[in-house]
Amino acid sequence: MKLLFVVNSLDFFLSHRLEIAIAAYKAKYEVHVLTFDGGNQVEISKNEFKLHSLNFKRKKLSFFNEILIFFYTIKIFYKYKPDIVHLITLKPIIYGGMISKILSVKAVVIAFSGLGTIFTRGNNNYFFIKFLTINLLKIIFYKKNKLKVIFQNKDDQSLIKKLTKLNDNNSLIIRGSGVNLSKFKNLNFNNNRFVISMISRFLINKGVIEFIESSKTLKIKYPKIIFRLVGSLDSGNPESLNQDQLEILKKDKNLEIIENSKDIISIINQSEIIVLPSYREGLPKVLLEASACEKPIVTTNVPGCRDIVLDKITGMLAEPYNSLDLANKIEYLVLNKALRLQMGINGRKRVKEKFSIDYVISSHLNLYKDILR
Repeated sequence: MKLLFVVNSLDFFLSHRLEIAIAAYKAKYEVHVLTFDGGNQVEISKNEFKLHSLNFKRKKLSFFNEILIFFYTIKIFYKYKPDIVHLITLKPIIYGGMISKILSVKAVVIAFSGLGTIFTRGNNNYFFIKFLTINLLKIIFYKKNKLKVIFQNKDDQSLIKKLTKLNDNNSLIIRGSGVNLSKFKNLNFNNNRFVISMISRFLINKGVIEFIESSKTLKIKYPKIIFRLVGSLDSGNPESLNQDQLEILKKDKNLEIIENSKDIISIINQSEIIVLPSYREGLPKVLLEASACEKPIVTTNVPGCRDIVLDKITGMLAEPYNSLDLANKIEYLVLNKALRLQMGINGRKRVKEKFSIDYVISSHLNLYKDILR
């Protein structure tokens, strides 16, 4: 049976879906991966997957390139005739969903990893895009028997069902992409510095401004604390900081900037607290990884984030868009070492019970099997 993953970014596939693809291959699926950028192909070459990539950089996309992407996707669908297509993130969902309608693909799995910028901002600039997206989703979902739509949290599921009239029988929740507990664990580093880290792309809607503002507030009272911003720019995303803004931040004595780190496990273990003041998420993997490493979390009381963190048990929930409340919640943990340690223990236990990679893999393999019946 041919299984085709369609995803914007190869790097996202490698970080969030690779272990599912490996398990599918071991279960005798012929695994194909279609991406719209080149990405890091080294990991793909280690596995017997068939990679199809246009090697576009998102910042260079144009209307012409979007048309090229659409027809290239049709070509791959037509040539390989997949039994199942697994569409991940919004653009692949729209393009792949419409093409699946045109070519009558046997089975379609759609995975929302979050609802993206158009659903997190009230900016009127996104009104037409949101309107168009909703109506295309209605077409994709209409009278499709062998369709399953995966959501990572109930808020996203409820909103999309309301907007698109998605049938209850066609949707389910699989909480995140899973955490490998043998890989993500407390390494018991002997940290000589008190480090508080935010690990994320440098996006406005990830709460990067609130993190920066809270660091300024707390640095006045606790000058020895290190506030660390770890991640990268995303030039193809309208919410991203630009290079000039990043250069200014690098001069800020309140912050330590680490760009493009691949050793996230060490970054987490070097930290006392992990912070993510996001405006909305699917189910942020970095928070699951932080909990697996027994680190307390400060995040926002928004969809996705609150699905991971139990307030005052595995971390603290702050008000979104509120840097002062964020600073207060961080300070509360700074002053309570015993609570931080207990939250870390509670967090790993919760990940083990509800978010392990084994659960996510088995859920996907069962879904593939069921949808082909």
